[in-house]
Amino acid sequence: MIKKVIICIESPFNKRDYKRFGIEVLKQNGFAVEVWDLTRVFYPELDLTPREPFEFPGLRIFKEKNAVRKTVLRLTSEDMIITWFDYLYFKFYWLYRAISKSRASYSAMQVNAPVGFCGIREPVYSKLKRVFGRIPLKVCFRILRDNLYKRIPYKFLGIKPAIYRFSGTDISLGHYYFPSDKTTRIVFMHTFDYDLYLEKNNENEVKIPENAVFLDSYLPFHEDDYMVGALHWVTADNYYPNLCRFFDYVEKEQNIKVEIAAHPRSFYEKHPDYFNKRTLRMGKTIESVRGIKFVISHDSNALNFAVIYQKPIIFIITEEMVRNNVAGMVYNVASWFGKEPINIDKPLYVDWEKELKVDKERYEKFLITFIKKKGTENITSWQIVANKLKEL
Repeated sequence: MIKKVIICIESPFNKRDYKRFGIEVLKQNGFAVEVWDLTRVFYPELDLTPREPFEFPGLRIFKEKNAVRKTVLRLTSEDMIITWFDYLYFKFYWLYRAISKSRASYSAMQVNAPVGFCGIREPVYSKLKRVFGRIPLKVCFRILRDNLYKRIPYKFLGIKPAIYRFSGTDISLGHYYFPSDKTTRIVFMHTFDYDLYLEKNNENEVKIPENAVFLDSYLPFHEDDYMVGALHWVTADNYYPNLCRFFDYVEKEQNIKVEIAAHPRSFYEKHPDYFNKRTLRMGKTIESVRGIKFVISHDSNALNFAVIYQKPIIFIITEEMVRNNVAGMVYNVASWFGKEPINIDKPLYVDWEKELKVDKERYEKFLITFIKKKGTENITSWQIVANKLKEL
């Protein structure tokens, strides 16, 4: 019988995570809950600061591998570890090995598939240029090491299979790899964005008439690039003026205002006014999309909200994104909607009739492919987890 759930993460725990990880839902279902923040273990050289630091009695922040190993080995059969760490990366091997030596069980969870990479067919030369041209040599060696490591069957390395694999849809199940065998139970849920939709669905809709929203990706500063050791794909000095030039054009053409849905891990208060006094909303993305006329984006995961609420999407790229071989991901996402991204560095022209059209069949296909598989329960994802853990 499982009595305690331990959620392991590799980025600093914050207030948003407390809700996103369903901690209250798990507690209400009778489980003790701990969150193990392993950020400093995996990235000791980085100073990563959470957007909204948050603490609760179950939060444990580790700094060394040995401390994690010792704590794992003290766990019992009443403990369940939930991990997001893709087994194909060698840097996570020691953790899976420690869990496998313990009496605890573990389950793997990955509900979001990176849409920009799904289905993309990138030429080998282009891929090599993108990876080896933007990532330091030591990181390139790390990539080669991961490719060798993933070819070794996990059982040969003393790793036990997961009890559950919690997955959003078939495509997310196939994109990530976790140790599993015939005893591993596959449980389909939906994305955490759909949880927010279920929460907001009973609220009165707040309409912002005739406005548009840009789904910010914080591209010049995103911490994920620091975590993998890559250079940023765009520079702030080029990126933000080009964005504002396009927003000016959109506002004039459509007689509207463009608002900014800030990336949840952004710190725009520490930067100059990159958006020329436009309204910037933090932590209100679903509300912004729900009451908006149309959405502007690269390949943000928050496009899920645009699909759920059937909002038109305008995809954009810049010359820097093209030059650094990351525009392909935006092209790939746009293709799901029968569109091509607009290069905002070139002379601006938007076919408004085409761009503001919603192809309901394509939206439905995207929803069941990336957001919610047909037939899954219409309850919160963490209630699905709790129900399954009670079965053990």
